[in-house]
Amino acid sequence: MKVKNIKITDLRNIELFEDSLGNWNVITGKNGSGKSTIIDAIFWAIKGKTYFNSDPFRLVQHDKEKAVVNLVLEGKGREIIINRTFTQPTEGEAKGYDTLRIVDTSGEKLGQKELNTFFSSFTIDPLEMGRQKPKDQIEIIKEVAGIDTTAVEEEARKIYEDRTIENRELSRLKGVVSEYAGVEEVKEVSVSDLIAERDQKQKENNELYDLEVEVSTKKGEIQDANDKIDELKEEIKRLEGKNFQAEKDLKDMETKLEKGEKHNLEEITEKINKSEEINENARKYKLKKENLEKYNKQEELCTGLDTKYKDKLAEREALIKDSNLPDYIDFDKNAGVLVNNVPFTQLNTAEQIKVSIQLGSILTPELKVLHIKDGSLLDEDTLKEVQEIVEKHDYQILIERVGEEEIGTITMREGVKITNEGKAKQS
Repeated sequence: MKVKNIKITDLRNIELFEDSLGNWNVITGKNGSGKSTIIDAIFWAIKGKTYFNSDPFRLVQHDKEKAVVNLVLEGKGREIIINRTFTQPTEGEAKGYDTLRIVDTSGEKLGQKELNTFFSSFTIDPLEMGRQKPKDQIEIIKEVAGIDTTAVEEEARKIYEDRTIENRELSRLKGVVSEYAGVEEVKEVSVSDLIAERDQKQKENNELYDLEVEVSTKKGEIQDANDKIDELKEEIKRLEGKNFQAEKDLKDMETKLEKGEKHNLEEITEKINKSEEINENARKYKLKKENLEKYNKQEELCTGLDTKYKDKLAEREALIKDSNLPDYIDFDKNAGVLVNNVPFTQLNTAEQIKVSIQLGSILTPELKVLHIKDGSLLDEDTLKEVQEIVEKHDYQILIERVGEEEIGTITMREGVKITNEGKAKQS
């Protein structure tokens, strides 16, 4: 569909304007002459007062009751006649009201909802995307292409937040584990058990000391007995028995003494003295082992979240690739929309318009109209190239240019269309 005819009554600074439009429409005039009002009238007729960001009361000329735009769209053997009226509020009313009448020669019933589908961001201004931030460029493309990644991006955001929290815990545990880097595994010791063991061995040593004394005593007794044998031969019989038993006891004692080994108390005493250090190392190793296990589990958790986050980003990319966007269009979070891997903002004006027309024809085929607001920035070569693009793709273009030096297809002065000689022409 393209704009065939337009009639404007009492809209802003235009009291009456009526004209037919072709594919190539250059609208010239000084600032405030009515150029933008013609453009706004076209888009307001289709989209309604939501098209304007300004106060809708300013739509109607001063001292007039209402502003009216009659617009005829034509294409594919059908005409859509749109009548859009905005009526000023009467005394006591808070605001005015907007009315819409549509006649479709094909017999189809149309309303505002259907008219909204004729629009895209490229229709109103194909160069506007180049002025946006990279993130906003991507959102514009996603919106006109009908790509909804909201749910996937929300899931990715939650996973990203969870991953951030868990990574902080991972870093904390890594620091805890590093504090025990030089700690080796040792078993805790019981000081009371060691003291008891030392006391037992001390007791056994004392018994051996006592036994040594007894042995020495026995030897003395035997020696004394042997010294008295000669004198006490008469007592030999009596003493032989006693001597026999003493020798037997002596032999048992000597055997026990030979088998006995005195304990070295220095080693166990050293352990007792170092028990606190040993047990501290044992506790540190236990903490190291526990925190290392926590760290490994945390690392596994973070790796899993990282994988999930990447999966969600891949899912988002799949949604974009499965859309009807051309293969040469891609997204980059830093550069925005890419065209054959070149940022859209780095394309020259003609290339941006070319891409916008191609995207517009794919994404919004109903209304084949483009508007270039800053047409004064286009030099003659760029204008010629844009005209070739428009003709090739069979598009209708509306270009605003400031000044009257060059006479356009429509030249405005103080809300009135003028002729090539500069005289006002009654529309």
